Parts: sequence; C-alpha cells; structure tokens
Amino acid sequence: MPRIATRHAHRLAYRQRFSVGLRMLGCLVLLAGTIVLVATLAEVAKGASRTTVARMAVLGSMLVLIGGPLFCGERGKLFDRQTRTLTSWLGVFRPLWRTTLDLSHYQSVGIETYDEGGVSRWQVRFSNAQGERLDVFDLADREAAECAARQVAGFLSLSLAALPPLVGPVPAAVSVSPDAGAAPPPAEACWVYRRHFGPVARLFGVILASLAIMVELGIVSAAAKENSRWLPGAAAVSPLLVLGLWLFFGGRRVAVDRTQQTVRVWRAWPLPPAVYDLGEFHAVIVAAGQVAAAMVADQEAAAHCVGLLDREQQRLELTEGLPYDDALAAAGRLAASVQLPLIDERQAIVNSQRVAGRA
Repeated sequence: MPRIATRHAHRLAYRQRFSVGLRMLGCLVLLAGTIVLVATLAEVAKGASRTTVARMAVLGSMLVLIGGPLFCGERGKLFDRQTRTLTSWLGVFRPLWRTTLDLSHYQSVGIETYDEGGVSRWQVRFSNAQGERLDVFDLADREAAECAARQVAGFLSLSLAALPPLVGPVPAAVSVSPDAGAAPPPAEACWVYRRHFGPVARLFGVILASLAIMVELGIVSAAAKENSRWLPGAAAVSPLLVLGLWLFFGGRRVAVDRTQQTVRVWRAWPLPPAVYDLGEFHAVIVAAGQVAAAMVADQEAAAHCVGLLDREQQRLELTEGLPYDDALAAAGRLAASVQLPLIDERQAIVNSQRVAGRA
C-alpha cells in the first residue's frame, strides 16, 4: 500500500485502489448497469408499461451503484501519533466508511510470514507484552513489509521487533537435509500450492459469466411475461456461465500428501488431477522453469519453479513463475513436509562456474 503525503506532521497515511479483480468486476457491473439504463430509455420511447420501465430503472441503478464503488473505490490507513490511533477506511475518492483502533497499548512493530497456496506472504503487525497482536498490512514482498514496519515504528516511536531470518540458498550442488541451516516452519503432512489463471483469462471469465447471467435473466423475464418455458433457454446459456466461472476461479493446484504418499497436480482445477506416487521421487528441486531457462539467459531474472526429482533425474514441476526467493521458501516448506533433501539448481550452477574459473 503506497504512502501518501499529508498536511499534518503528526499523521502518516497510506492509500491504494481496490485489487485488480474487484476493479474488473466493478467495471463489468457498471457497464451492465449502463446498458440496462440505456435500454430503459429505449423502452420509454417505445411506450412500454410503467411497471417494466420501473423494474429496469431500479435494476440498472442498483448495478451502477454497486459497480461504481467497486471500480473507483479506494482503501487506506491513517496513523495519528497525537491520538495514538489507526484509522482504516474505504471510500470513493474520499473516505466514506471508517474504523478507528487505539494503539496506545502496543509497544512494538514487527513482521511475520505465512504460507498462502505455497507462496510466502508477509504481515506487518503491532504487538505488546500481553501477547496481543494487531495486523496492519498484508504484503507479498518481504522488503516492502520491512520498509512499512520501519516507517510505522519510527513514526510512532515504537520498538522494531526482530525480523525473521532470511532463508539462505542451499550451498553447493549437494542435496542437504531440509532441517539444515535456518530452522524451517513446522512441517505439515500435506503441502498445497494454488495459482489462478492469468489476468486476461480471469477478465474473459468475468465477461462471459456476466453476459451469461444477463442473458439468463432476460430469458426468465421474457418467459414470465409470456407464460412460456424458460428452462431450455437457460440450460442452453448455462455452459457459458460455467466456462466463465471456471476461468475466473480455476487455475493450477498441487497437493503433496506425505501420509497418503501421493502427488496430485491439477493443471486446470477443478478438472481431474494427474496423480503420482511420492515414493518415486527422491528430492525437492528449485530450478529455473524450462521455458524461462530457454528464453532468459540471466538466471537471476528467470522465473523459478519448485519440483520433484525422480530416480531417473526427471523433473516434475509443481509451481511455475515464482521469484527465486519465493520458490526457495516454498521448496523449503515442501522438503520439510515430505522429508526429502532439497537441491538448489541455481546455486549448483554458480558453484560450478566458480570451480571452472579457478581452474
């Protein structure tokens, strides 16, 4: 959430627009409401009944009132060191809904990490001696979380809690035990990774679902007026609705279960997964994706993946398109979960280059 300037030295403010998904949905709902209102004017020109015009006007107005705030909405946080309060707000161009919390009983600011679908996220939170905690920011980048924590701690004159240690790269090209080096998080019996389809596919899904819903509402409305059957027409349009919802909610999903010794890979969830035997694999590997490695010469810039390595040195990619640090953290959690050694392919390449340079 970006920091913004304020007119008061005792206030620290952050503001950000709603997420891309909400704004896409708001844009489509706003467009649908505008179309309904234009159609209402057309019905008035045709001399339609007042009941029909009133229903269309109410529906169009409701869609505009819902889509407008979603498309133009913003959210923010305001820290006030005079009153020792935090105000979280939502609004359209200006704050409309506010929630104010007292910060006087918190003494420190820190960050903590957690796993969401196999990807690390970072929370900036207040804490006190009694163990009470208050989450302030939820960010995808560690550096952004550390920067926000330092800004808030310095502004409110609070102590900065010790930052969690970085998970360093695996040394050399040798497999290492997952409990070597920095202590990993507690191992879980099932490791899960989720990733939605890309923004273009999700936008197309929202468009399809919105159009299908509008057409089905039109079919039901027309059938009610003429006392005819609406089910066949709605059934004909329902595949578009299903396809739109699949594009919006679907994506890649992986579940590695140590108890059942299975690896399930949904390349397009919720379609049936491909199932593998976990016992066929002997290591977890972090490597540049096969496509990225071929297209990007700079291994630092390439997208990395987490995979499993079988006895024949064949790689099963589980994740895709992750930054190196996120891929390494996810691989560490997977290695701890399935109790397999971890191999860092990038570090192996660096070490081999060093050996070649010395030679």
